[in-house]
Amino acid sequence: MPISNVTMFEKLPVYQYVPFKHDTALKYILACFVQLIPMHFYVNIIMGVDGLFMNFLHLIGTHMLILKKAFRTIRKACLRQGIEDALILDGVHNSKELEELMITEMKKCIKHLQMLYK
Repeated sequence: MPISNVTMFEKLPVYQYVPFKHDTALKYILACFVQLIPMHFYVNIIMGVDGLFMNFLHLIGTHMLILKKAFRTIRKACLRQGIEDALILDGVHNSKELEELMITEMKKCIKHLQMLYK
């Protein structure tokens, strides 16, 4: 498209009403400020919602890291929980008590994961 000396007028995507005549330079500048105030609020709202969304994503990512660590260390945590006095016995690493403790810890982790996906 060649450049020419033609004045083009484009409409704004939003309609704004100026409640007074803006025929002088001072009134025109005042009208510009009157129209900029709502736009400033719109931009702040958009930035606030975007920041809130990013914080939610960060929170979910942190919860996922915590859950990953919890899933990896379930056995160690269960061995530390209440079976220290039974460590002398043979077969403590495969006992029924340890298995039940691991299942309850796994259920806690799964409930936490389900809460994140809801």
